[in-house]
Amino acid sequence: MSLQRKEKLRIYTYSDYASWPEDERLEIINGKLFMQAAPSRICQEVLMELSRQIANYLADRRFRVYPAPFCVRLPEGDEKDEDIKTVVEPDITVVCDLSKLDEKGITKTNFLSKNKKKAGDIYVRRNYLLRRCGLHRGQ
Repeated sequence: MSLQRKEKLRIYTYSDYASWPEDERLEIINGKLFMQAAPSRICQEVLMELSRQIANYLADRRFRVYPAPFCVRLPEGDEKDEDIKTVVEPDITVVCDLSKLDEKGITKTNFLSKNKKKAGDIYVRRNYLLRRCGLHRGQ
């Protein structure tokens, strides 16, 4: 079997994700690796304004707002962090339950993704994964 074929069959986990350089935009969905392009200038402006507006709205509440990149680990059950096979970096993460935060990011939270480029396969997979984990996408 060729090295390229072996790499396609590889199952990635949070352990792999944690070992990669922080400046790379990578996500793992069901053990498969997805590379993300850097967001455009306009996308960054929109995300910053949305983050600011959401943070201002939530200022008097015990919520936190994190723009990308911010690690969201989505376990399928009670597996250890290093074994989690789905790790995403939503455009904007709103944390309502601060007990889920740790130095790595967060596990299981609602998220808002407004990047229209993600209207494809990865966007659909993310929403499916969140529903499977008992979570919902912010509106």
